[in-house]
Amino acid sequence: MVWVKGRLISLSEENDYPDSLGLIYSAITYYLGYKHHYDEGIIMGLASWGDPNEIIPGAKISYYDAFSEIIKEKGKYAYEINKDWISYHIKRDTWISDKFIATFGPKRVDEQLNRHHMNIAAALQKRLEDIIIHQLKQAREEFGFSKLCMAGGVALNCSMNGKIEALGLFDEIFIQPASGDNGCAIGACYLSQY
Repeated sequence: MVWVKGRLISLSEENDYPDSLGLIYSAITYYLGYKHHYDEGIIMGLASWGDPNEIIPGAKISYYDAFSEIIKEKGKYAYEINKDWISYHIKRDTWISDKFIATFGPKRVDEQLNRHHMNIAAALQKRLEDIIIHQLKQAREEFGFSKLCMAGGVALNCSMNGKIEALGLFDEIFIQPASGDNGCAIGACYLSQY
């Protein structure tokens, strides 16, 4: 979205439910034994211990290749979550599909964290970063904006944000700290003031 002459204009509206980077991150948070919509930061930290390029035990593809199949790029700003791997759009509190379990094994419950869990987190994190950075490069080239403001749960991913900053694509970056529903109050104040 961009602010032009006192109006907020959407530059792309290609991604609709259930195609959500935040929801797939929540699904993997749940799968790895943590609380969805709450513990995603744990998964982000866990990712630094894994290797997304390792081969999944019992499979012939890497963790990253699997997540490239789960989260598919569909254009400049569009992506799609492959519905074969998820179930959050069908049944409440299930999050991941039988295919996901067949590939990665059962959901972690009381099991000690291991290399497999770390590799899943690493592949998810790398795929998220690759999608977002690709979109930001496209937007920078297409629209030429030198300032970036991000909001929403995914925007709080500080590992990704560090990589965005290191690229030097933008002169200024602002991350809305109240990136969830609690940030709506700020938007309401700005809208009211306008």
